[in-house]
Amino acid sequence: MRRWITGSCVGLCVLLVVACLITPLFGALVGSTMGFSAFALERLADCPRAVELLGQPLRISLLGRSCGSAEVSGKTGTASWVLPVSGPQSSGSFAFELQMSDGRWQLVSGQLRVGELRVDVGACVNRGLPEMRLPERPDADIMGKLTAQCEMRVFTPCLVLGNLYRQGAIVPKDLAKAREYYEKVCWAGYTQGCLLRDSVDAERLGAAPP
Repeated sequence: MRRWITGSCVGLCVLLVVACLITPLFGALVGSTMGFSAFALERLADCPRAVELLGQPLRISLLGRSCGSAEVSGKTGTASWVLPVSGPQSSGSFAFELQMSDGRWQLVSGQLRVGELRVDVGACVNRGLPEMRLPERPDADIMGKLTAQCEMRVFTPCLVLGNLYRQGAIVPKDLAKAREYYEKVCWAGYTQGCLLRDSVDAERLGAAPP
């Protein structure tokens, strides 16, 4: 198990329970070592309002205070951190909560602060996927297109495929395949994918023989 708690204070170096870094370089190193800083920055870049305020590309700023605590044990972990971030247009701070499950980080919550402005990055990133009408009859061409789009990380088709395999209306019902597609959506940071995956898990458990 790796646990990082780092800190610095003006005039004295004091080890704190929660890290408070005046220079973000060491904090960025910790985040890079544990694998969450790049993920957090990617999720921030997924929020259109954040990009509108900061511009692109986004990066960890060399100025500002980085504070946080993180713990990783095997394929699970948590991180509660604040990173100074900047882009061509402005700079601010990104406070976020992450959770690792099965070796994958997930954004639990996040808030970007740019001056007096606040952006709920968690709500922005975990927004619902746009709806897509389900095909009404078997169509190999449509299924092929949906699969190809999903493999290209277009996640609405992944969600549609999950629904089709879960319902078993125009393709044979296959809860394992449905879960696989919902998992892709979940790993992309969309909450509804995680909820549907968990719902399928409950359905499979209920269908299992006693």
